[in-house]
Amino acid sequence: MIKVPLSERRRISTESTKYINLLRKLKRKGKKSSEDDLRIILNDILSDVLGYDKYSDLATEQRERCGRLDYAVKLSEGPNAKKKDKLDFVIEAKALHVELSQKHIDQTLAYCLTTGTSYFILTNGNNWKLFQVKKGKRGAKPEAKMIHDLSFLGSPSQVVVEDLYIFSKHAYLAGHWGTVATQKMAANRDDIFTVLRMPKVVKVIQREIESYHGVKIENDLILDIIDNSISKDDLEINKTMERKLSFKKAKAVTKTKKKEARFKVVNNENLPLKAPLLGSEIKKAA
Repeated sequence: MIKVPLSERRRISTESTKYINLLRKLKRKGKKSSEDDLRIILNDILSDVLGYDKYSDLATEQRERCGRLDYAVKLSEGPNAKKKDKLDFVIEAKALHVELSQKHIDQTLAYCLTTGTSYFILTNGNNWKLFQVKKGKRGAKPEAKMIHDLSFLGSPSQVVVEDLYIFSKHAYLAGHWGTVATQKMAANRDDIFTVLRMPKVVKVIQREIESYHGVKIENDLILDIIDNSISKDDLEINKTMERKLSFKKAKAVTKTKKKEARFKVVNNENLPLKAPLLGSEIKKAA
């Protein structure tokens, strides 16, 4: 979890409350509300809550080859400060009643590919989603990976503060977006599923269940539950990870055996016992 600086926590906590009320009021209008209605509120959220300078950091309706950008973010500090024509990221806004969909993700991804930006925010005021643009390898198409999301109106105030912070100017400049992206990649569902199926993990589960219930259970039963109850159609075993973890385990076992062998040699455990001395030999020795 990213630690939220105290000054940021105070500002987000204080300022976000009034905008939650404004968004709820706008939500009651339903489909009568427009994107323009939202952006009146959104301009102030970006400024007052998330710390962007709406006069110098944000350009609205910027025209690009792919279309108009709702918000083109160009900061005077940070990784792209010295690159005159390089945007930091893009923000795409939709009306509050519009459900964010893959179509909107693809639309904003196209903007990012045209402008060469690595991140974008997609929001309808209530739902906020942060994406990282991942370029495809070996001819694969670029894709947008969601690395953080928030339901502004549906989360407890404490959660709102911590989750909203990730979208802030401070979090971007502190490099927290990259950190969140790395954490998201490391804790993906396929890898967690793969680790759950590893023999040593299954053994720990088996031991704990047997200890609690006082009965013996088979490893295959645990694997069957993992495969059929926890696993879903969109989960796959990470074969590369599985091989690496298995190799590490085999290497550790080999290393342990070598240590044990050295220990035995040092303690003469592998040496043959000497025959007892005969009476004449005892006299000679004396």
